[in-house]
Amino acid sequence: MATVSNVTVADKEGLIVCFGEMLIDFVPTVSGVSLAEATEFLKAPGGAPANVAIAVSRLGGKAAFIGKLSNDEFGHMLAGILTQNGVDDNGLTFDNSAMTALAFVTLRADGEREFMFYRKSSADTLLEPQELNLGLIGSVCSSDLPFSSPIFLVVIPCFFWNCLSPCVLHLLPLCFEPLTGDERSRSCFLLHHALSRA
Repeated sequence: MATVSNVTVADKEGLIVCFGEMLIDFVPTVSGVSLAEATEFLKAPGGAPANVAIAVSRLGGKAAFIGKLSNDEFGHMLAGILTQNGVDDNGLTFDNSAMTALAFVTLRADGEREFMFYRKSSADTLLEPQELNLGLIGSVCSSDLPFSSPIFLVVIPCFFWNCLSPCVLHLLPLCFEPLTGDERSRSCFLLHHALSRA
């Protein structure tokens, strides 16, 4: 495991901290096809929390990302994208044994999205509580909006609890990615459990 700190937001006022996954999306080169019908794919950075951090930075805001990447080619590519977009990466760590998560994503002709994930024991799911940059979390002022993805809550609730607890203690507002179906039910249950312990 290694920690990177290429970009630092010196002034933490107004900082938005995003927790969770950063992965590789593979998107068909032709629109309106199913994953089975697609013959070619383009790779692109993905993961809702990382996307939010990059969007905030591109819009002139201050953003930081907390998560774990693989110490592989894709992991270093993703870390570079955070750096290129001015996102504070002091909460980023690398895992030497796990792979980068992959997601195949398409929007079919009928308007329905289709996903296929390859992320069993991927690096983004293996962030340990002791690897959290609590100083970065604690530096966020009460007007900030940390972003957390419930998919992380579903995969490893201990990670989410250790991120949520410092935010609750600092009276920080929380924002969650909306989900549907079983993931939403599981996330709501774990969120209630975490808040009851805060």
